[in-house]
Amino acid sequence: LHTELENEQPEETSQFEIGSPVRLKRSNSTGEILDIIDEDTLLILIGDLKIKVKKKEILHAKKQQMPSRSSASVEEKREVKREIDLRGMYGDEAVEAIDKFIDEAILSGLHRVDIVHGKGTGALRKRVTEYLKFDTRVKSSRLGEWNEGGAGVTVVELS
Repeated sequence: LHTELENEQPEETSQFEIGSPVRLKRSNSTGEILDIIDEDTLLILIGDLKIKVKKKEILHAKKQQMPSRSSASVEEKREVKREIDLRGMYGDEAVEAIDKFIDEAILSGLHRVDIVHGKGTGALRKRVTEYLKFDTRVKSSRLGEWNEGGAGVTVVELS
C-alpha cells in the first residue's frame, strides 16, 4: 500500500473544482471541495470539519472513496443577526448569550457585531467589556460612536 501511494502522481491542480472529491496525502482522509480560496488554497469538507489546505497537499479521489454523508451533516442556512440586545439580563446570563452569539457570528462569516447593553449604571457594560478582553475570538472592541448607540453599545471586531 505504501508503494502504491508513492507511485500515485498528483493530477493537474487546475482540475480541482467545487464539489470534487479529494484525498489528503498526509492522512488519507477523503472529503470534497467547498471553495477555491485562491490559486493555491482550497476549503474542503471532511466529515463535519471544514479545513483550508494547499492544493499540493491533496489528490483527486474517486467517487466511491467518498464517505457517505448523513442527513445530520447537512448545513442549514440561517440568518444570523449582527446585533444582540442584552438589556435587562444579569451578568452571567449576558456572558452566556454573548458566547453563543459570537459562535454563530463566526460560523456565519461575520467580522463585526454589535452588543447592546444599555447605559444604565454601567455594570452590564463592564461585565461585557471584561469578558470580551479575554475572548480569543475577539480582535478588538470599543464603545459605539454617537450614531452607533454611544455608550449603550459595544462594537466588536472578530478575529
